[in-house]
Amino acid sequence: MSDSKILNIIDDYFEGHQEEFIEELGHLVSIDSSRGEGSDEYPFGEAPYQALKRMLTISRCYGFETACIDNCIGYVQYPSTGDDSRALDILAHLDVVPAGEGWTKTDPFIMKKEGDILYGRGTSDDKGPALAALFAMRALKESGIELEKPVRLVLGTDEECGSNDLPHYFAKVDHAPYTFTPDADYPLINIEKGHFTGIIRGKYEEREEKPRLLLLDSGVKTNVIPARAEAVIEGSIFDEVSSVAARVQALTKIGFTVIRIENDKVKIVAEGRQGHAASPQTGNNALTAMLALLNTLELSYSEGQKMINSLAHLFPHGDWLGRAAGVAMSDDVSGDLIMSLNILHYTPSGLYAEFDSRTCVTATPQQLDVVRLNIEAAGMTLESKLSGPHVVDGDSDFVRTLLDCYEKVSGRKGYCMFTGGGTYVHNIENGVAFGCATEDFENNMHGGDERASLKTLMMSGKIFALAITRLCGIKK
Repeated sequence: MSDSKILNIIDDYFEGHQEEFIEELGHLVSIDSSRGEGSDEYPFGEAPYQALKRMLTISRCYGFETACIDNCIGYVQYPSTGDDSRALDILAHLDVVPAGEGWTKTDPFIMKKEGDILYGRGTSDDKGPALAALFAMRALKESGIELEKPVRLVLGTDEECGSNDLPHYFAKVDHAPYTFTPDADYPLINIEKGHFTGIIRGKYEEREEKPRLLLLDSGVKTNVIPARAEAVIEGSIFDEVSSVAARVQALTKIGFTVIRIENDKVKIVAEGRQGHAASPQTGNNALTAMLALLNTLELSYSEGQKMINSLAHLFPHGDWLGRAAGVAMSDDVSGDLIMSLNILHYTPSGLYAEFDSRTCVTATPQQLDVVRLNIEAAGMTLESKLSGPHVVDGDSDFVRTLLDCYEKVSGRKGYCMFTGGGTYVHNIENGVAFGCATEDFENNMHGGDERASLKTLMMSGKIFALAITRLCGIKK
């Protein structure tokens, strides 16, 4: 069967099932599947499992073989073979980042449709793309297109917190010859930067001289640019704080609110814009702006305040290239190193912070160790973790096939790209990221008002269906 005939069949199918797709995506979005407290029964919390259960239930209703492994990862397969053999894994996830701040269009877990746009947490990352892949398989099955080798849609529940679900899966099954994840950008990503994360700790004796910083709290996840930061200062310096906040606001475009609270305390609230740590320039970091403000105030000397000032110098607002931290670098293969400070909790006796960095393919552990030296020089400790880059041959038959399918359906030129985002296939040999975001549409992934284009999701389903036939083969 020719590609054109397959696409005609698939076009008709998706046109006839679009409303059903929207309805089912709404059900999935309504489940707050951010990671919860793990247990023996639910390793990553019950809510992510409920999203998985929903997808597996509807898949069985569509007549597919399904399996659930340890209540944290599952799969849908077409056709059933009774064993582990298949040609292709499509690796998607149903967990989401926390709701966060900045929602104006809808409640994060109530999907809203405005024209072509679907708003809600998970519409683009990754429930919408996961459902598009399921409907691609369904389109083939219900159109009577039989495959020579099976395709399997693998559905995980811990991608946002380190992909700790994948060992549960691969402990019981082997890798497929080909794997792609619909959890990034078109046309195709075959190079992923390394991932360098760090936990910073500081301990010191509490001092009571005023004015002093009592509390600072900001951040929801290591890989999320914080949209909010709150600090409390003890001491009668309301006017000074208000004046400095106005100057810092003009420089950073972060909104500051300064409030008198009980006795002689001042509360400061910073409001920025949430974003993904792989592209921090798309957000506006409330935490680093707050540090800039605190570093400008004339507060009493203490070891804790000295550490706060050091963090303000090592992670200045707007420096997402790691210049101040001493690790700015770039290469022709993967572009610039990216770095952001995204979590900080401060009390009068200790602080805890986390940063996220996406490193160049050519970066070495020795080059990155400069961060540790600078943090230790400021009296703090660093516990860091480095995951190497992921590279797949951009000229392989697999990659060329996917790009050809993209071109046939989208009408756009296909090419390979790199990303700072670590995708689900980062540690999977021959795994690439394929869709579903397009460069002409801002989906606010990990931010407020996360959204997806319905047209793009429908297009993605058609691309996936064609790719499945090309990689798995069609029975004569």
